[in-house]
Amino acid sequence: MLKEKLKNTCSFAAALEDKDETGYPRAELFYVRAYHDGSHWWNTVFHIHKDLMVPALVEEVDEVYVAFQKAFPDVKAVRDYIDHHTERTDDPTEGHAYLEMELGLYCLRMIARKGDYNLYLHVLSKAALKGGGPG
Repeated sequence: MLKEKLKNTCSFAAALEDKDETGYPRAELFYVRAYHDGSHWWNTVFHIHKDLMVPALVEEVDEVYVAFQKAFPDVKAVRDYIDHHTERTDDPTEGHAYLEMELGLYCLRMIARKGDYNLYLHVLSKAALKGGGPG
């Protein structure tokens, strides 16, 4: 279950802050921006460092996103999770959660405002952090 794996503290904050000339973290492969329309999740993927893309990591990301959709079937579920489990921000409708998997590090910015995007899922490559390149 995804919710049991999410943390409300970030063990990879330095990797998130280590940005290059793109303005994004050096190890960030891409981020997913998603919203729930009342019945379905919709998303768009924004590639940052395509050279970090390897099939196994993309497969892992797909699994994480599918697990997110199952764990959070609507914005109310996102709101409830923000209220009780995330790293809080100055905005009571937002929170952050973090996930470490075999190949990737994930920062989930969760937002429970109506008419806004409800998830920004940032994906960092562990291999890139180790200096091993894409995979």
